[in-house]
Amino acid sequence: MGLIVAIFGLRARVAALEAHVATMTVRAAVEAPGPRAPEARSGSVSQRESSPMGDVRALVRAGQKLNAIKRYRELTGLGLQEAKEAVDAMDHDA
Repeated sequence: MGLIVAIFGLRARVAALEAHVATMTVRAAVEAPGPRAPEARSGSVSQRESSPMGDVRALVRAGQKLNAIKRYRELTGLGLQEAKEAVDAMDHDA
């Protein structure tokens, strides 16, 4: 019985670590603050935003948080709660 409890505990820890890694990956990919290139200000898609996570950031900026969470889940395979936390972090950093 103790082995089963240990396995479930490890599964929970692995899930938490996966969510943490995904969040850190997203935060590392966020654009650095500062002046943007003229083409980025005019609304054209920059090279950075053509990445899959760029799609998620664009959805967050457009106020489409639900779609951003869905797309984030598609890209990472994470659960709803972890994806929501990561997208909320993007929204906070934006």
